[in-house]
Amino acid sequence: MAVGGIFGAQAQAGLIDTANNSFVHEETGLEWLDFGANAGLSGQQQLDLLNPGGAFEDWRLATRADADGLLGFFRALTDPDIMHYDSLAIQSVYSNDPNSVLYFFSDIIGYDDVGAALHKSGNGLFQDDNGYLGRITTEFNSPYGNLFDFAVREGISTNSSPSILARTGYSVLFVRDTNDDATATVDEPATLMMLLAGLAGLAGLAGLAGLAGLAGLVMRRKNAAS
Repeated sequence: MAVGGIFGAQAQAGLIDTANNSFVHEETGLEWLDFGANAGLSGQQQLDLLNPGGAFEDWRLATRADADGLLGFFRALTDPDIMHYDSLAIQSVYSNDPNSVLYFFSDIIGYDDVGAALHKSGNGLFQDDNGYLGRITTEFNSPYGNLFDFAVREGISTNSSPSILARTGYSVLFVRDTNDDATATVDEPATLMMLLAGLAGLAGLAGLAGLAGLAGLVMRRKNAAS
């Protein structure tokens, strides 16, 4: 789907706000659903919207490459990156500005939560390189804050994936290519099967039927593109 005619008036340094609760990263041509656009839905309920007939069937789950592309946009505007390994040895790449000039981008990309002192935050889930869940974390602070602004976390352990997807405070990041009418990019079967393996813990939360439905969605999309 082309995006001509849906743009709102707000644009800043390569990010364009649209009238569809989404924003377009001009450099990559990807349209991203806003953080918080599906507020109130669990992660699994959001994933279900990608099913045929769902509200976002012409979108796809963002990948690590997509997340890195968006991170690159913020890198260009902020201080040098900060590399960090947390207690689970999960790599995070931070894009940080001590003056928090990126706070104003929260009006374009959206957010999941508003805290004290003009602090807006977001947590968005994507498919990482190992087929598991990765996470984009945004911490848009007031101009007087000193927290990081944007981070890509390489992976989430399979033990924590079910509890995260059961929450309503996380956004599942949907994207589509605005440069191509065939907006969905179909991944290779092996990669998609790794994603299903990473989500296998969902069976205990949503039941085996829900996981089977996701598997069916993967194969139907692959077959349709063949």
